[in-house]
Amino acid sequence: MLFRSLVATLAALPVLGSGGPYIRGFTWHFVGSVLETSFSVGDAMNRTDMKKAILSTRPVTITFTARVLKHRLFWRDKVLASKVVKHTVQYDTLTHQFSVQTLVDDKLEDHRILATWKDMARYM
Repeated sequence: MLFRSLVATLAALPVLGSGGPYIRGFTWHFVGSVLETSFSVGDAMNRTDMKKAILSTRPVTITFTARVLKHRLFWRDKVLASKVVKHTVQYDTLTHQFSVQTLVDDKLEDHRILATWKDMARYM
């Protein structure tokens, strides 16, 4: 129960700073003993530096690290689970399409070709 309240508290914290990407729509729930989370990053793909980097045809990788911690009062917090998700996008100027791949803990989970900036930004 303490874990659930800690996650809910962290998700409800206001965004620190301004002018940068922020997490929105954070949800979590248990399916059996598995914790599933979902969130999106707002204002990341609308930045001019991000658009310029992606349209330069070089691969751009966005990395998310999610950790579930058990808080311990007199010791360091214990990491119960950790996942690293990497989204890499590369723009092809010849076909005007975006190649997007997703790695979870360095294992390929998804690869797709998207036709528009809007589709690519929604997926990322």
